[in-house]
Amino acid sequence: MQSMALKGVVIGGGVVVALLVPTAMLLTTKHDGGGKIVLGIPGVQYEELVSTYRGDLERHGVNLETRQSTEGFATFRLFSRVAFQGVRAPR
Repeated sequence: MQSMALKGVVIGGGVVVALLVPTAMLLTTKHDGGGKIVLGIPGVQYEELVSTYRGDLERHGVNLETRQSTEGFATFRLFSRVAFQGVRAPR
């Protein structure tokens, strides 16, 4: 009977520790004060879409910056060429 009680105490203590450690980690993490997202959008028509998210992001400390640019497509194309360079499709 004592061994069952001891097992119960050990298991219960383990469960308590397993729950307290993640909770303590969540409560003690440092907040860096926000962040910044920069989006390159290809045209004015996307500005309205971006503005729908701007308010939500700013409430959470994230600054959303937009730039009229299509350079993202060129960057993606460059990365895709490098990533798949030398890759051969099976026959």
